[in-house]
Amino acid sequence: VLGISDRVLVIGEGQLRGHFVNDGLTQEHILTAAIQPVRNPPRHAATFHQAGHA
Repeated sequence: VLGISDRVLVIGEGQLRGHFVNDGLTQEHILTAAIQPVRNPPRHAATFHQAGHA
């Protein structure tokens, strides 16, 4: 997937965790974004699940 992607969005626990342009992007970058804890998300931020995606 990394070889054919221009951009990668990382979603974890219903929240956008990272948005990367694939310029030297590695699996480590993606995994780091995926497992980072969510710190005080904005109250108005919709989660992936709230936006109608299951």
